[in-house]
Amino acid sequence: MFASTSGGGLDFGMPDVCLPGPVPYPNIASRTMATSVAYKVILGRGPAHTLATVIPISMGDNPGILGGVISRRNMGPSRRLVPYPKLLLQNKPAVRLGATGIQNQINVNGTTIAPSQVKVLLL
Repeated sequence: MFASTSGGGLDFGMPDVCLPGPVPYPNIASRTMATSVAYKVILGRGPAHTLATVIPISMGDNPGILGGVISRRNMGPSRRLVPYPKLLLQNKPAVRLGATGIQNQINVNGTTIAPSQVKVLLL
């Protein structure tokens, strides 16, 4: 799988059940908006992502104005929970394409589905 960076890529989670309703919405987070990245490690076009990387805003659940059923948040943060333990970037485990995590605070499970770059593989 390809290493994740701030050079692009998407995290996707479904269903993000929000109120009023409950109504399921898709939840998408763009890796270009990530914070707490490994700024000293550039892979492809952007800094590498680690387990500490957080995307502060996720989109797609905007019509659910009362927030998620579990988190009560709308457009909450996205982060990965399953790292690639064989590679440390600035003393934190790297993350890669296919890594799973949580989105919209804790309202939906998500996966990195689009690659950030296609040169560096973490096998």
